[in-house]
Amino acid sequence: MNSIRVAAQNDVEAIADLIQEKRVQYESYQPTFWRIAPTARADHPAYLAKVLAHERTIALVWEATAGRVDGFIIGNVITAPSVYDPGGPTCMVDDYWVRGGERWEPIGQALLDAVCARARSEFGAAQVLVVCGHQDMAKRTMLRDHGLEIASEWYVKGLK
Repeated sequence: MNSIRVAAQNDVEAIADLIQEKRVQYESYQPTFWRIAPTARADHPAYLAKVLAHERTIALVWEATAGRVDGFIIGNVITAPSVYDPGGPTCMVDDYWVRGGERWEPIGQALLDAVCARARSEFGAAQVLVVCGHQDMAKRTMLRDHGLEIASEWYVKGLK
């Protein structure tokens, strides 16, 4: 059985559960930027349904056991700002997680490889951009080990 498949609308709840797991972990790293809204989990499925339906979205899930999604990736193919010239569109990956936040090898890497291949073949993407929390060491290590580099860091401070 191929563990990677295209995400469907009936995967929205499972993806929302995994995103909530990511939120909890990321909030522990940086509670100002990653603060979880009280209605985040309840509100997210409607938003995800729209994202999955977008024509320039590539959404994949890892399902090694029928009915259990253990990872997902959502790539949005965008045009790079005109001041940059990567040689084509960018596949931006913001929502991307594996259950428990630890199995980036092999699940996370396989999902990333698959979304990159589709972004390149279907949309002519020239680069991938992946969001990763600064203390998410398992994910950062996998990304670095597979040739991704840090392009930017964000600094945040609440204003009172």
